[in-house]
Amino acid sequence: MSQASLSLFERDESVLSVDKFFHSLERLNVTAEEYFEIYNYYYYDNFSLYQFFLDLKESYYKSDIKILSKMLNSLKIKSRC
Repeated sequence: MSQASLSLFERDESVLSVDKFFHSLERLNVTAEEYFEIYNYYYYDNFSLYQFFLDLKESYYKSDIKILSKMLNSLKIKSRC
């Protein structure tokens, strides 16, 4: 997938084909269930899914375990509701 296609998808200006979508999830090591849980959590609570992934990427590259743990815990707490 090209950088331009990914950028359009991230900005919700385009959709991925099903095969590209699942291939992308595999490369990110994310299951479809995990993706949709995160998507629904942020979509229905009016948070920005795009911002969530920006924060996730930044924390990952900085190896900021504290922030990554907080993000994970917030998702676990929300999934119990």
